[in-house]
Amino acid sequence: MSVRNFLRRQMNRLIEFSPRVAKTGAEPFEAAGAVAEPAAGNRPEVAEDTASPVGKVLARPDRHREAIPLLEPSAHVAEVELHYNQHSENYQAAYGTVLQAVRSADVEDLLRHEMNTMRLADGMRLLDAGCGFCGPSIWFAGQRDIRVTGVTLAENLVREAKAAVDRAGMSDRITVLEGDYHYLPSLVSEHSYDRVMFMETIGYAHTLPMVLEGVHRVLKPGGYLYIKDYFRATFEPGSESQKRVDAVLAKVYEEYRWVTFSREELVRAIEEAGFVVEHAEVMPFGWDAATVLDFDARAGFIWTQLVADGFSFGLAGEVMARRP
Repeated sequence: MSVRNFLRRQMNRLIEFSPRVAKTGAEPFEAAGAVAEPAAGNRPEVAEDTASPVGKVLARPDRHREAIPLLEPSAHVAEVELHYNQHSENYQAAYGTVLQAVRSADVEDLLRHEMNTMRLADGMRLLDAGCGFCGPSIWFAGQRDIRVTGVTLAENLVREAKAAVDRAGMSDRITVLEGDYHYLPSLVSEHSYDRVMFMETIGYAHTLPMVLEGVHRVLKPGGYLYIKDYFRATFEPGSESQKRVDAVLAKVYEEYRWVTFSREELVRAIEEAGFVVEHAEVMPFGWDAATVLDFDARAGFIWTQLVADGFSFGLAGEVMARRP
């Protein structure tokens, strides 16, 4: 068996989490063997940051941030932008226009699930935060009479997204902006969107509360935030399992500049930003191993070698939260 086929088989073992949760009886978003996040008294304190538009950042967001040093915000954003400018062709070759690793065999099944979970309806305005090539937004706009604003950081993605929108004949309904989603209120009007979605992009946030406060400001009252992503498992501090999780996710951050939040950290941050979480569930789809490995081979990334024995480091899930 070739190394590539071996990794593909092992990645499929790693990423088929929904059946595992069903068998173990674990709560949604919680991997078997995982432990709860710290109690309220042990949660990170909020530190003032006068340079931040929201005036505060999490001083110690969670154990993940302690174990995996992150770049400073400006350097982090620059590296994310560089990553996508360097690898836009690799992403398009491996993923097409839907930059989501957690996906169905027929990608339209995934998009239909996301559209239905968000309850997209005619007449709505949707903001796609980290829109990539705009594949999902184009598909949603083909199913519903909606208006979409896509925001993406990398110049190459902006160019390709606009070209895709033009090819779809939707330039009158979909606008693509080059910008940093940490500063949404400076990019779009406040209280003007019915939905804001992050499709496997919230992991590029360097300051989660800052992003969520911006989302709160651009959503209409009664609007919804939708996040679909991959969430890290948490085990006993200092345990071998936790060390392995940290090692895998440190390599993921090195190669992708992607921060893997835990379910508890994300939900807590969303609630603290003033949202009401109404839906937090495991995704009915796992990672597409062939697509992940195809991109990693093109990009020269090796993080999958750290999980070649099928070690479970997280779970695919989605969160839907209402702005009161």
